[in-house]
Amino acid sequence: MVDRDRTTVDNLVKTLMTKLAAPGGVVSNDITDDHRGFRGQWDWPAGWAPHQMLTWIGLMRLNKVKEARVLASRWVSLALETFINYGCLPEKFDVVSCTSTLNLEYGNQCTGVGDFFGWTTASVEFALQQVLTDGDIAEIERNMKMVVKND
Repeated sequence: MVDRDRTTVDNLVKTLMTKLAAPGGVVSNDITDDHRGFRGQWDWPAGWAPHQMLTWIGLMRLNKVKEARVLASRWVSLALETFINYGCLPEKFDVVSCTSTLNLEYGNQCTGVGDFFGWTTASVEFALQQVLTDGDIAEIERNMKMVVKND
């Protein structure tokens, strides 16, 4: 299907980039209303490292490398900004508001100084090694210097 039907691929990627892409990465889903009376830990606006990595891999396999790089840059920037500000890499992020503070079921794990959640750490390393270009990384570094200078 992927090689034969580029229209399907293009529509899928367009939906991803318009419905699920957020300033800090990819949200778990696009359901923004609290229809059950609470927000579960996997609900919007949460972004989880496994979802990010699977999305990047899928996009690269679809030859949508630019989109993979854009989303990986957003995720890595959010993770590094969190590390700079709080000294940790938590289990998940609010990728819409770009924060590690989430008002969801079970809260968040690894939010103390020196805490590093395994799959979040792995996702940053994977993005740096497999998805992002040297130019992307340099841009993230420039932006991080601006974040540090502004604080």
